[in-house]
Amino acid sequence: MSLNAQPTTQAEDEIDLGELLAFLWSKKWFILIITSIAVVAALLVVKRLPNIYQAKASVMVQGQKSQNPLAGMIPELTGGSNDQMDTIIKVIKSQQFANELFYLIDVTQFNLTDPNWTPTALQNGISVNTTKKSNILEVKFEHASPALTKKVVDLVVDNLTGFQQRMLKPTSQENSAWLNKKIDEITREIETYENQMAEMREQHGIIDLAGYAKQLKTELEQLIGEDRKLTKEKTKLNSLLEQIELAKQTPSLISGNHNLAASAVLKKLVDTLAIQKAELAQIQLRYLHKHPKHQSIIKRIQETESQLKVAVKNLEMRYISRLEEIQDLILENSASQRKVNRELEETIYLGAEQTKLQKLIEKDMQLLESIAKKKTEMELIQDMDHTKSIIIIDPASLPEHPIKPKKKLIIVMAGMLGMIIAIAISLVLRIFTDSHVRHRQTIISNGYKVLGELPKLRISRKKKHLPILTGAGNQFEIYKESIHAIRTRFSLFPELSHTKILAISSLMPNEGKSTTCLHLAKSFGELERVVIIDADLRAPSIAETLQQPLGRPGLTNLLAQTHSFKECKFYDERLGADVITCGRKPRNPLLFFSHKRFAKLLEVLQTKYDRIILECPPILSVSDALLISKYVDGINLVTDVTQNTPAKLNHDLQLLKHSGTKVNGVILNRIKSESSKRYYGVPSVPQGNLKRA
Repeated sequence: MSLNAQPTTQAEDEIDLGELLAFLWSKKWFILIITSIAVVAALLVVKRLPNIYQAKASVMVQGQKSQNPLAGMIPELTGGSNDQMDTIIKVIKSQQFANELFYLIDVTQFNLTDPNWTPTALQNGISVNTTKKSNILEVKFEHASPALTKKVVDLVVDNLTGFQQRMLKPTSQENSAWLNKKIDEITREIETYENQMAEMREQHGIIDLAGYAKQLKTELEQLIGEDRKLTKEKTKLNSLLEQIELAKQTPSLISGNHNLAASAVLKKLVDTLAIQKAELAQIQLRYLHKHPKHQSIIKRIQETESQLKVAVKNLEMRYISRLEEIQDLILENSASQRKVNRELEETIYLGAEQTKLQKLIEKDMQLLESIAKKKTEMELIQDMDHTKSIIIIDPASLPEHPIKPKKKLIIVMAGMLGMIIAIAISLVLRIFTDSHVRHRQTIISNGYKVLGELPKLRISRKKKHLPILTGAGNQFEIYKESIHAIRTRFSLFPELSHTKILAISSLMPNEGKSTTCLHLAKSFGELERVVIIDADLRAPSIAETLQQPLGRPGLTNLLAQTHSFKECKFYDERLGADVITCGRKPRNPLLFFSHKRFAKLLEVLQTKYDRIILECPPILSVSDALLISKYVDGINLVTDVTQNTPAKLNHDLQLLKHSGTKVNGVILNRIKSESSKRYYGVPSVPQGNLKRA
């Protein structure tokens, strides 16, 4: 069965809500403490925050048109438009307006000793809101002093109109003088451009440059068309002259050439010559060449040929004369084209210059019109009456209750934020400290058992590709105790207790199965008769780890019957178990595992030993382990949690499930030592005590 089937479920996409809630409940005191700290901190901060009051007034902005007829002529001062509303809002929020209001406030009256009380602070405290589809503004001011808020709003409303007029009038007088000067400059510039255009027309004697250019283009097109006709006729005459040259040598070709045959004289002479030659042929049949009739017809033929040559010569001279005439016409036409081209280019250039001057004049005229309009507005502003454009609808009142800070809301939000942070910290710590839990859930969700969890060994050694057999320190003691726990599980699980053959494999290479096999053999060897077999014929490692010669007889020699069982097995004191190494590496390991001798060997070994530990190749890399699984009750997988994500582990287990491979369980390897210490807190028991037990 193929191992490439896609998994039907993804374990990492499934969230056990009950387990998550149980975990959060276990962290309730931590969450409660963080939440309480956040609430207390919020209370301390809120107590130090000053109360902020707000005063507001509603005003209606009306246009100046109803108050002063002159103002209605100025678009910037007519009311009811969005532009005017935006302008008034910008004025209220301007720094200059804030500076003017700042010096109108009596500092001693409101006890403003705060050094932060500046025009900028006043400007930042003022806000303006608009009402949709109306010209009503709501002016607000916020400050810790309720009396000051009312005072500022009143000052804004009372001084807005006067401020606008004071800002407009001083500049209007200065601008009016500048506008008069600019009008004179532009007027002189327009006169200069118009004089240049007039000089251009007088110099070239052309009034309508565009019409003249169009006339020249038409004339040029006619000359080009005439040139094409003359060139075509010239080509035809050259061809006729070539045909005439051929006709001079062979007069009979004249009748077949429709161009030459078109001449009536030539056609008549050619027909006469043909009749005479036919008559000659008849006479030659009856008379000899000395006969008078024969001589007479010969003489007439010669006369006709002579006439034909003269006619061809005359036609040739007529064609030559016409050809010379056409060449003269072509030269004359070319000269005319050059002349018209020069005139056209000069006219186009003059037209471009004239258009450029015309655009400059139009631009200046528009600018002159705009400046004249502005000048009129400045004059109207100078004559405008001092009328108010602001109508107060709701005057400012003294605020009684602060608008902020919202103490209850801040405390509630701080408590919620503290709770969220505490939950987030708990979940993050769980992800980083107990990542193997997701691997465990993935294994269980696929219907397999978790046989044990082994911590990661950090032991420096020269040959890092070899399994770890010996070590020292608390970390190594925890690892050995974890191996003892796995041995205990094999003894306690009813479905595994009768299993004598432990086939240890992994999903991929370098996941720690060799180290696991050696330590399981050592652990079981403390209580039982054990033999460990290196069945990974492609990458054996047990012989080198146990410092045995690489060529030592082993499993392959035993199956090939080149050595006896006693020669192939040996006892290792460090393991306390018999060992059968790989032996000589074969070219095709599948032949050895598919042979009946391998099954027979396992049957015999079960009678001699209490436990047989097979180190198998990675089950997804090669098919050796699949063959071995036919002879055992199931495969025991070792998986590296640092190398396999829960998603990848789920995918690989799904492949094994679809292939029909029986798996007894999975051993999680290289788990962080912190979680291992908490799980395996009991110190290891000396081997001697176990043997005595």
